[in-house]
Amino acid sequence: MAGERVEWFRGLVATWNAGDVDAFLDGLGPDFTFTPDPSFPDAGTYGGEDLRRWLGEWARTWDESRLELLWTTEVGQAVLAGARWHLTAATRQPIPLRDFHFVVWFDGDRPLRGAAFFEEEQAREAAGRLPG
Repeated sequence: MAGERVEWFRGLVATWNAGDVDAFLDGLGPDFTFTPDPSFPDAGTYGGEDLRRWLGEWARTWDESRLELLWTTEVGQAVLAGARWHLTAATRQPIPLRDFHFVVWFDGDRPLRGAAFFEEEQAREAAGRLPG
């Protein structure tokens, strides 16, 4: 399994960057939940149809929404990734960039839960814990 989770995550990012939000969500599976950084304006935990609706709205908000992976690694049962989101508003103005970090926890080969953090140390600490 080692390495396969990272490859799955990279493939998922490629699907997002191709603009296929439905295939991206299908790749996560129906039971996957996601929690953005608490400082996000729409912070909360999203799953199922709520996650589909939330990410669909997010994708439609931007003229460009491309995720650049800076690095990926596995920590126990989780994938940890450093990333940068390249966003362009409908006004065609780019949004200032800030790096952030993803954690995706797995049960075997099935992704269970994901979270985003602006602070790398918080992401690293979270990756070492089971989601809860």
